[in-house]
Amino acid sequence: MTDGTDSPPAAELARRYFGHVSDRDPDAMAAMVAADVVEEFVVLGTYHGREALRSFFEELFAAVPDSSFEVEAIHDVDETTAIGQWQLTGTFEGGPFEGIEPTGEPLDFRGIDVLEFEDRTAADGSEERLLAHNTIYYDGLTFARQIGLLPDEDSLPDRAMLAGFNGLTKLRKQLQDV
Repeated sequence: MTDGTDSPPAAELARRYFGHVSDRDPDAMAAMVAADVVEEFVVLGTYHGREALRSFFEELFAAVPDSSFEVEAIHDVDETTAIGQWQLTGTFEGGPFEGIEPTGEPLDFRGIDVLEFEDRTAADGSEERLLAHNTIYYDGLTFARQIGLLPDEDSLPDRAMLAGFNGLTKLRKQLQDV
């Protein structure tokens, strides 16, 4: 294993990784991650391993064929951890994504990744600093509204959904008090 002294800083590795996301290249992304990588999408769930990562991004790129991934900022936290802020735009008009059929709706949302790199054995057998864990935060409510899964904020359906939820909550409380 490398001792870390000849490894690039985490922010440089994050830039390379995000470059592959921008290029829509799941194979190049997979080459930069540990075999047992953990991709923790706080909104969607956790994916384990190179193949799960590759499959996730293949599905995303197929679902949003005109996707554009722009890096807004990358910061080193320490030698092995970087934080990247990004914006994803495109149209949900390709294939299904996470079980949701395409709606043809435009997407435009921002997120933050916390990328943790470790010295590991790469897919080609070399020793490299690879992405071992990535926690991805983005506004799932905005995403759900943009694709049409939830109604627009403060629209009549949104207000009706909120009123229904509050009514159900009050009813549950009354039933608990009985």
